[in-house]
Amino acid sequence: MDEVAQQLDMALTVGQLLKNARKEAGLSVEDVADHLRLTSDRIREIESDKLDAKHLTVFERGYIRTYARFVEVSADEIEAYFLSMGIIEPKQEIKPAKFEIKEISSKDKKVRTITYAMIIALLALVLIWVFWQRRGNDNVAATTVPTIVTTTATTPANTTANSNTETLADQFARKS
Repeated sequence: MDEVAQQLDMALTVGQLLKNARKEAGLSVEDVADHLRLTSDRIREIESDKLDAKHLTVFERGYIRTYARFVEVSADEIEAYFLSMGIIEPKQEIKPAKFEIKEISSKDKKVRTITYAMIIALLALVLIWVFWQRRGNDNVAATTVPTIVTTTATTPANTTANSNTETLADQFARKS
């Protein structure tokens, strides 16, 4: 575009600019509405600048940008319009945050102190666990009492039953 055409475009509103681009592309309002999945009335509102330029919603700005892309209007022209109307703020350069990373060394006194404290606590817990395990086994051994088992033996040849009382130790001695 030459300079005169650019100045004329800047004098046009965004709606007029989009309408002219649509007509140059040979598209109807319905064609644009079908492509953008909007109603024909919504496209006419955009082209006639019935949208409040100061209070455009994010969706409305998106409709305008998508419409401009569809009819091949430069994104820079749309951005310039939004900036001139105060709809969007100029892009600001964002500087990355700087972080200071300090390496932790085993020579650091705090690290050594915490490490030793953790080792001592772990050893103490192991010793307590072993103590409780032994104490629990001693209690079980002290409360168990040997019992005497009484069995009755019968012989198939005799019809009378013989009663024998023997201890568990006697039964064990006979098996071995």
